[in-house]
Amino acid sequence: MSGEEDDQIDSNKMALGIAFGPLLGVALGLALGDIAIGIPFGMVLGIFLGVVWGLI
Repeated sequence: MSGEEDDQIDSNKMALGIAFGPLLGVALGLALGDIAIGIPFGMVLGIFLGVVWGLI
């Protein structure tokens, strides 16, 4: 089938998502008033979003 290249993960999108995850966490932490919770949550969220975005 010709659509096989669509099944591969786009590593550039994934890297961007993972890189911006901690920044997202800092922003979220500042918004919540507790940066110690925001950073790890943002890292996990960033990795998750990076993987999902890479799959799209």
